[in-house]
Amino acid sequence: NNSIWMFRVSATDGQIYAKILPSRRDLNSSVTENVRSLTTGWIRVGPPGGRRYKDEAPAAVAIGKGLGSATIYIVARAETDNRLYMSKHVVSTTSFVSWPEAWTPVGVTSVVRPALAEAFNGKLALATWTSTPSARIDVRLFNPANGTWHGRVPAGAASQRRPQLVWDGTVLNVFFVANNR
Repeated sequence: NNSIWMFRVSATDGQIYAKILPSRRDLNSSVTENVRSLTTGWIRVGPPGGRRYKDEAPAAVAIGKGLGSATIYIVARAETDNRLYMSKHVVSTTSFVSWPEAWTPVGVTSVVRPALAEAFNGKLALATWTSTPSARIDVRLFNPANGTWHGRVPAGAASQRRPQLVWDGTVLNVFFVANNR
């Protein structure tokens, strides 16, 4: 009973859309359900209208497992000012017909696409490249239990490249991609 979640930005309206690629069996009959189309069935993330987002893959991560427990978090950069916004969606049914949760400001800007990972017992880690107060990668933690972001931790100076996060169950590792390395 697995699914792959895909996200894309529409060049037409600048909105982010999600699609589920199901790969599961009916619990009662063992009938399989698989994806029927990659081009149809995309659902807008958040309410209609609003700001436009950068034409790049948003950062996304799932926390928890199973219906009613799994929550998808997504962070995207606004097209005009690089401010980051987050939305979440609790997966409560196998039927995905809407993502009504609003986008909320993270209170951070990033000049490159951010990275998002689960870390530290169900929290989210967000890595951004910032130029203020100095050029470096910063990491912030979000606690879903109380909806708060914790202050930034400098992860070191680096060239202006996209950060990567890897949580191994004990340590949060921060990398950055430069010249395809």
